[in-house]
Amino acid sequence: MRATASETLHACTAALVALLLVWAAAHSRPWHALEFRSFDLWTTLAAPGRSSLPLVILAIDEPSFQQLGQGWPFPRSLHARLIDRLREDGASAIGFDMVFADPATDPAQDAALAQAVARAVAAGVPVVLASSLEKVDSASATLWTEVRPHQALRDAGAQHGDSGVESDDDFVVRRMPHAAQSFSAVLAAPLGASATPSDTQRLIAYRGPRGSFDTRSYYQALEPGLLPAGYFRGKVVLVGRSALTASELQHAQADLFNAPFAALGGERLFPGVELQATLLDNHATGAALRPVPEGWGLALVLLALAVLVPASVRWHPGAVAGVAAGLSGGVLLLSWWLFSEVRLWLPPLLPLAAVLAIYGATALVAYATARQRARQTRAMFAQYVPPEVVSRLIAQPELLRLGGETREVTLLFTDLANFTTLSEQLSA
Repeated sequence: MRATASETLHACTAALVALLLVWAAAHSRPWHALEFRSFDLWTTLAAPGRSSLPLVILAIDEPSFQQLGQGWPFPRSLHARLIDRLREDGASAIGFDMVFADPATDPAQDAALAQAVARAVAAGVPVVLASSLEKVDSASATLWTEVRPHQALRDAGAQHGDSGVESDDDFVVRRMPHAAQSFSAVLAAPLGASATPSDTQRLIAYRGPRGSFDTRSYYQALEPGLLPAGYFRGKVVLVGRSALTASELQHAQADLFNAPFAALGGERLFPGVELQATLLDNHATGAALRPVPEGWGLALVLLALAVLVPASVRWHPGAVAGVAAGLSGGVLLLSWWLFSEVRLWLPPLLPLAAVLAIYGATALVAYATARQRARQTRAMFAQYVPPEVVSRLIAQPELLRLGGETREVTLLFTDLANFTTLSEQLSA
């Protein structure tokens, strides 16, 4: 069906109004929450469930408290024993997701840990300790102070990096740390990875839910014979808390974060040491995701506008619905392919909402136009032609054109014997 200029104009106007409403909604908090959910869904579906990085987590968990019979925090001499054990077993790097900021009550504890750090560094095994940023509010300003490891540990050769992470509005951690000297970036440096300015814009590629990394209890690395000899050879070892119910941790701030695995009913809480392992994996393997330029989403919206508006004024509504469904499926497939294969994040919500909004607006215009045309046709012809003809003209408005239609026909004129006499005797 050939569209009039008026119908095309009405469809364009309705589509643009719908897009303005979508643009306004895109700046709201519920919209951002839906975008977060789509990222979480893709993350849950795409996570491989394992890491290719040779990495072991030593979790300070319930079995460790029970087997070692120690309260929290552990004596620093115990950590010194662990460092010596890992060095002797051939670990390539050691990271403690703990802040050793204040000196121990017993100076011998600090001395033991510093000596173990020095021995590891001298043997070519870097030791990285966590630092943190503390917020100090005053009447005139807000200051951030870096809390570094104890000076004796730094003098022994220990490196340090900020272990802080930033969560989104729904408290889920999805973004790589902004600090170039983050704990994970410093620990990844011996592996040949380096932080770049673009890292601050990248999104975390989670390897899987809790337990996706090779995790052993802290005590297993201390007690001889619990792990095979050479188990840590060539591996990065991360040490951190991973306890949920230990009485020793009830009065301390839990080192837990929200991860994006609740999208399909998975566990949301994620131990901080596993989060640091994920960040380290992203730094070392380059798996972190990059957001696509904003122009990509706009290009998809313009494509939907260019396809759906002409289709809505030329094609049957069923065909237009098929086109809209195809565009929606194409957006989802493109977003998934970029996420899982190219490590790019294209939020599918905006182009999807644009397709639905354009389709809905143009469908309403097409429906109103068809109703108006039907009323006009019925008013013009209902008194002159049978209802069947009017219905056909409404269903096929292209039949309404000047000059009519030329056809070859055969006419047969017949008469009945005595028809005139018979008709005079009958009523109308």
